[in-house]
Amino acid sequence: MVLNTNNQKSIKKQKMKTNSSSKVIIGIDPGAGGGVAICSGKKMIDSIACPKSEEDMAHYLRHMIHSLEIEGIAKSKVTVYIENVHAFPTDARNSAFKFGMNFGIWIGVCNTLNLKTIKVAPQTWIKYFNVPKMDKPSRKKYLKNIARTAFPKEKITLKTCDAILIAKYGYAQQLIKE
Repeated sequence: MVLNTNNQKSIKKQKMKTNSSSKVIIGIDPGAGGGVAICSGKKMIDSIACPKSEEDMAHYLRHMIHSLEIEGIAKSKVTVYIENVHAFPTDARNSAFKFGMNFGIWIGVCNTLNLKTIKVAPQTWIKYFNVPKMDKPSRKKYLKNIARTAFPKEKITLKTCDAILIAKYGYAQQLIKE
């Protein structure tokens, strides 16, 4: 199994920016055009576009969890927030099926790795950022700008911005629980 070049670069791109007492939040936008983001506190550890295959999804998360454990962060300190998605009647059958498949694969990978997983409705995390009603392309650009503001030194793309904000939302929820 070989990860695509972007994922290989992403996995190797930086040393972990955490300490062993840090909580780590993984945000997942499970759509084929979505992404994965891993944050610890106000620091971005990594973000990538959604891997294309089940094997790459599993390999990426397994590798990142292993890297965190090497840094002294217990798996019990990791929480996954995944967008709880559903198909719309206007979605093409093929794309709706793929969307649901990706969601199920991510849930399976997280469960296999024994990661605490919290499903969050898109309306919930979007409302947290006070996003006004607008068409999807405008909303995506708006969300990308929010993510850029939160992590100005990171490369933010349309594919990763939702995952980054889901992770940021998850981190805020963890702070409320403490």
